[in-house]
Amino acid sequence: MRCAGPMRRAGCLRRCWPMARAEERGRAVATGRLGQVLAGVFAAWVGSGTLFARELAADEQVLFVPGTARSIGADRIELDVHAWIYEREERPRLASAFARYLGFDRAAASAEDRERFDRRTRLFLVDSENRKRIALRLADGSRVELPRTRRGGRSDARVTMAASGRAADAQWIGFSAELPPGDARRFEGRALYVPAEGLSVVSDIDDTIKDSGVADRRTLLLNTFVRPFTAVPGMAARYRALAGAEGVRFHYVSSSPIQLLAPLLAFLEEAGFPEGSLHLREATAWRTLIPRDASAQARKRAAIERLIGDFPHRDFALVGDASEADPEIYGAIARDHPAQVCAILIRDASGAGRDAARYRAAFAGLADERWQVFADEDDWGAALDRCARSARATDPQRAAAR
Repeated sequence: MRCAGPMRRAGCLRRCWPMARAEERGRAVATGRLGQVLAGVFAAWVGSGTLFARELAADEQVLFVPGTARSIGADRIELDVHAWIYEREERPRLASAFARYLGFDRAAASAEDRERFDRRTRLFLVDSENRKRIALRLADGSRVELPRTRRGGRSDARVTMAASGRAADAQWIGFSAELPPGDARRFEGRALYVPAEGLSVVSDIDDTIKDSGVADRRTLLLNTFVRPFTAVPGMAARYRALAGAEGVRFHYVSSSPIQLLAPLLAFLEEAGFPEGSLHLREATAWRTLIPRDASAQARKRAAIERLIGDFPHRDFALVGDASEADPEIYGAIARDHPAQVCAILIRDASGAGRDAARYRAAFAGLADERWQVFADEDDWGAALDRCARSARATDPQRAAAR
């Protein structure tokens, strides 16, 4: 019986009221379910990074940091992609303020120093672009969209492609940004293919392979932005001798910001260092060029432990220097990952030997043969050679070599 019209009798009301309430509850449930569905769609849209994302503009640039790649199963390869999107700006007043901050007198400097300063500081004057969306064209021909850029212009993602897209025995896997129609520019990146087994040499840059003068703030800044980069004697030759061994890969981990990527890549090539992945700090303002000790140490340790986690069957040699916290960071990592860290090498130009209290504390609990403190004239390559031989051995042989 349908309750409609002016029904005033008590019997009809008793019969109709439950039916009306049931219909009302049904509508509420349906509305609630629709709200849940819409909320789920909205959350997925936001989580995908496409909401409010904008395409790359004609005056914006893309920079890819060389990352790593690894096999996932028999037929897939995973690439670790790190992108930065920015817009160039002409800011002469800010450039002048930057020069004053560094203590650089442009008027008294040579033409070469001015040109070098302008080139190395150029990317500190740009605007990082937030909420930008780009897609990649991978080596197997597939297309994948990166998450929209976050604050600082960065977008990081792990993407996969068919293993058939990698050329046989190729150490590098290339990819490029897919730009809007009519945009003929090319922004290309690449990832270092790292085999499941072998030796990974994790190397610091400043005062380990490049003389930077980290201990003195003004010297560090001038060496970074004005003066020619100078390689630490003997380091490139030692690295090159090891680079030819099967399964060896290099990873350069530094507190330098991403704006120095191009000068650092040029330095590595010109000085003769092996190519490798780079693991740099986020884009930074010029007033925060030198990071706080705690944050720099945490970021460096996290970068190295991520490599160790990504390649659990590889051996790792950690090469650093005494000017910062490398001994303490490396010692802690070796204690946490004793089966993978085969050697720690610390460059110490001060002449302090391995018996110094600092080193005994930093490497407490580690066998003496697993770490070495060296000066430039010392022969320290034997430890790396031992790591390389151990990495090529079978598991029982590796255990014996340790």
